[in-house]
Amino acid sequence: MEATVELEPLFAMLADTEAKAEGIRTSADQLIAENHRLATERATEVLAQARLRADAERADASANARAVADQEVAQELAAAEDKAARIQESANELIDVQVAEIVAAVRERLAGLERR
Repeated sequence: MEATVELEPLFAMLADTEAKAEGIRTSADQLIAENHRLATERATEVLAQARLRADAERADASANARAVADQEVAQELAAAEDKAARIQESANELIDVQVAEIVAAVRERLAGLERR
């Protein structure tokens, strides 16, 4: 019984140490859970920001592609308009020549008819 009496203070200290260890474990578990929650929130924020940046970059790339396409279309349209103007000018010159030839031929015939 004397040994039990001598060990009681040690058992009391051991119980106190076990209680403190349990408190430390509980605090550590809470800290781990809080850190996990914060990391999850941060990861969600980073992902949302990345999606926004990706959407913005896609929109910029699309706008740039449209601008390039619009510029190419405008250049092609200008080239087509220039070609159409040259064709029209050439056609007008040809018509002028043909009209002049027809007028000359008609005058020649009229002159021939007047001589008769």
